[in-house]
Amino acid sequence: MFIIILNIQVIRNGLQLVNIRYGNFDFYFPEFRDFDLSSAFFDVLNSISETCIGAFIKYIRFQNFAFHFYKDTSASNLLFVIITDSNFDPDEIRFQLKKIASVYNEKFSINLSQFNGNVYQFQNFREYLIAIT
Repeated sequence: MFIIILNIQVIRNGLQLVNIRYGNFDFYFPEFRDFDLSSAFFDVLNSISETCIGAFIKYIRFQNFAFHFYKDTSASNLLFVIITDSNFDPDEIRFQLKKIASVYNEKFSINLSQFNGNVYQFQNFREYLIAIT
């Protein structure tokens, strides 16, 4: 099992675009104010498919990764935690994210903070918990 953490800051016109609270999946997207939070999780994800986050999630789902994400309270960053037992290439993930970022930067003036290339790998969940505590 691998646990990958992606640290992404999503900003549009100087305003934070995404606010997600891990646990209840409390979403805040300025252009999607009418979320039905009782909807199934993936129904909500599908409803944001036109955003850069939606594009990224589609990529992750296509790769058959299990994942969750949460807001980093110490910074205005969005952390994706991807848990997968399949083989993957971190460089390929970086490449796909940069490609998505470039498209959406051009289309929506969204800054993905150049995606820093931060992909952290852990062999198991215990190793991940030790690293974040």
